[in-house]
Amino acid sequence: MRTCVWCDKPLPEPQSKGHRRREFCSNQCKQRHYLWHKQMKHDADMIAEPYWKAAYSVLVERYKWIELRLQERISDLEEEQRRVDRLEEDKQYYIKRYEDLQIDYSARLKALGMSEQDIKEFDAYWTAHQDTIAQSNDELNDF
Repeated sequence: MRTCVWCDKPLPEPQSKGHRRREFCSNQCKQRHYLWHKQMKHDADMIAEPYWKAAYSVLVERYKWIELRLQERISDLEEEQRRVDRLEEDKQYYIKRYEDLQIDYSARLKALGMSEQDIKEFDAYWTAHQDTIAQSNDELNDF
């Protein structure tokens, strides 16, 4: 035999099949159970609320810390990119300057009356020297 969920009084047997079985003996018991259940849910929420607030504040604090670290990292990377860009500009400047010096030295050698063979040897030496410098720069860039 079934009993009322709220007051434990016996419940009457259903008159026909397919009907939903009763859980409460009266609407008053049903309402009391509903209000009690609602109050219990509210009380549970009130007990848990400080823990949820604390957990939320910890998450917000961690998020702000991570955001700050990311901003610092981004600014560091931007500074490094500016340095790399400056170094690239300097590199292009010195490459151009080396080429201009080679042309200038070749012209001076011609003006001094050096033979074409000597000038070609000088150009070969200059090119080999530039290749050596380029290789050492590439090795430095690998670091």
